[in-house]
Amino acid sequence: MTKQSNQKINYLDLPTETNKSAQVMFVILGSLGFLVIGMIIIILVAMYHPPIQLVPLQLVILQEKKILFPTHYEYKNDAEKQAVDKALNDLDPIKRVSDSENAVNINPSAQNYVLLGTSYWNEGEKDMARTTFEQALKKDSNNIEANAYYGYLWGLKSGFNDFKKGKGFLDKAIQIDPTDTQSYYFSALLLSEQENYVEAKKMIDIAVALAPDNINYKQIQNELNLIVSRKL
Repeated sequence: MTKQSNQKINYLDLPTETNKSAQVMFVILGSLGFLVIGMIIIILVAMYHPPIQLVPLQLVILQEKKILFPTHYEYKNDAEKQAVDKALNDLDPIKRVSDSENAVNINPSAQNYVLLGTSYWNEGEKDMARTTFEQALKKDSNNIEANAYYGYLWGLKSGFNDFKKGKGFLDKAIQIDPTDTQSYYFSALLLSEQENYVEAKKMIDIAVALAPDNINYKQIQNELNLIVSRKL
């Protein structure tokens, strides 16, 4: 009687050579299956919980979705559109304030209050700008531009010099829209003022990844790259 432990059981009831080929194919196909599953897991992790090195890539993908499916600002009427267009194209700060006020009078929306706030800011009226941005946030607390500009104004040393408060509003703007390059740019500038150059570089790197053709972003990135490299 042959001992069972010394026999190789041929489960497929095939010739030995054929059975070995089947085992090799099984191993190859199994390995390919694990490889595909592993790649899918890596892609999902990179998209939803990415390491900092992959954040710009994730956001560029989101930016492409935003470009493909944009949300357009809807004007109340032609008079509002004309007032907004005039304010955006007027180089005279005083006239721009007047045009922005006309837009607010026609439609007191968060977007128009942001326009008026930036007009006051360009004229050097920080207190009026702050009050106007607050009006925008009352209209819409999730308005990205209102949170970004309000935060930047608060955080700047030449503004109201409250970094913690300013960064809080900028973080909220980024949370609302992770592809808003202006928020990353403002954050980089505030962090640079605090001499936190490493974190500032992370912010501007994301801004550049999202808007590689923006000259201002590239200039700040080059300056921060130089500063960080000297400190290493």
